[in-house]
Amino acid sequence: MEWSVTSTHGSVISPNKTIHPCDYDDAVIHPDRQMRTCDYQDMDPMSPATPRRVMGLPKSLASTPALTARYSNLAAASENYIDDETLVTLSVRDLNKSLHGVPKDVVTKLKQKRRTLKNRTYAHNCRSKRIKQKQELENENTSLKNDLSKQKAENHRLLQERDRAIQERDFYKHRLEEVTRRSGPSEGIQNSVTNSQNLYQ
Repeated sequence: MEWSVTSTHGSVISPNKTIHPCDYDDAVIHPDRQMRTCDYQDMDPMSPATPRRVMGLPKSLASTPALTARYSNLAAASENYIDDETLVTLSVRDLNKSLHGVPKDVVTKLKQKRRTLKNRTYAHNCRSKRIKQKQELENENTSLKNDLSKQKAENHRLLQERDRAIQERDFYKHRLEEVTRRSGPSEGIQNSVTNSQNLYQ
């Protein structure tokens, strides 16, 4: 079966004429003449408009071995021009200088690969930063918990000392009252002072 291309205006496009990729938008495929491979092979496979341009092509033409081989050769060529590390570390200006004279398809492929590698590196750095921040926060939280436990223990010790001081005060107060009741006020005070001195000797 052969193919020919007729425009929407009704005129038949000559089989010897090279069809511009944009002409496929208005083209209708007819089974009487064959379309040349070079007519659709000239399209830039990396161009964002490629899916729109090949919409009018039959699936048998859009997925020919020629196009498949071209994609494979393009990927292999981009690997040979520059390695991944250099591709990422070079500035845009230096990269453009390095790729001067390189085929446009390969340049486009390399720039897309550069964006992918940079995004991958950025995502890895973000994950590492989050993990590091999480570890630092966990360590700080553990340190604060330890400080809180120490403060609670110190507070408990001070409360116990206060309770002992209160008990000691009440004890001497009670002793003073008893001595005062048994003897006169002046003698009671003197005896209380003497007893206190004897207690601490």
